Amino acid sequence: MNLLQKLSSLLIFPILMATSLRAGAGSVEGPYVIWMNLGTTNKEAVDERVKKYLNSGDEFCWQRGSSIMYMQQRPKDITEELVRDGLISRNRAAIRKLNKILKQKFPEAGSELDGIIVFTEHDGPRFSSITAGSGKIQSTRISSTEDQKKLGFSLCYVMPPITREP
Repeated sequence: MNLLQKLSSLLIFPILMATSLRAGAGSVEGPYVIWMNLGTTNKEAVDERVKKYLNSGDEFCWQRGSSIMYMQQRPKDITEELVRDGLISRNRAAIRKLNKILKQKFPEAGSELDGIIVFTEHDGPRFSSITAGSGKIQSTRISSTEDQKKLGFSLCYVMPPITREP
């Protein structure tokens, strides 16, 4: 065995060990997100279409059985006003407060939350989201609230990643 082969085998073994240890360290399901509809027209219809998409089996960004969207329940401190200030007005104090709340344990989830997704009609129909921890806000226009597939793609575009630790 020449020197190059010895060096490469010495480097590969620690990398394989680190990879195998990390792979067995556990995993986190999700994402776990809060849903809020701040729209004023067709509010119930949009909620129903979102529910239909989540239950459709299209797993582009949503894993049925492991992802959870809290449509009725949310931490009491996450108010429509706070979300509007943070996600629509981009108020830094509101964003910090939302981040702090999202990183606290939400009893219904048994853990922290990964973010919030909001439907608004501010500047046209759109989804916006905030990712827990980073405070990153994403937003996208929805070309059609009637078309479930387009609604689903827009929802996936703003879906916060899993931010909880295993």
